[in-house]
Amino acid sequence: MLPYLNSLEAEIYLTQEDLALAEIRYREALKEQPLLYSALLGMSHILLKQKKLCLSLKYAHRAARLSPDEADSYKILGELYELKGSKICLRYYQKFYDLSFMDPEKKAQAKEIQAKLVKLKKNKKIL
Repeated sequence: MLPYLNSLEAEIYLTQEDLALAEIRYREALKEQPLLYSALLGMSHILLKQKKLCLSLKYAHRAARLSPDEADSYKILGELYELKGSKICLRYYQKFYDLSFMDPEKKAQAKEIQAKLVKLKKNKKIL
């Protein structure tokens, strides 16, 4: 039960932008339960904010493999690959959209991603 509580506490710190404490709690959670989806995804978010893209990708990919029906990991993967300038971001954004467009809690995000997909497909900067 402690890993879940650490992960939940880390999410609170993350929303408060206290990245140091959030990272400590996520790492504690992952130390005890290395396949905890919320902690993997949270670490990916922290590492993205710290501009550690390669490490962030590692955690996001683990989360996506662990829970392939969870949309949030695909959104962060899309963001990471977009920052890297890779067209792979389109695939992950599309997967996020496909999993979330009918979810009332994610409908607004799905619309944003749909608009981003249209824009990125027109953009020639994506490799």
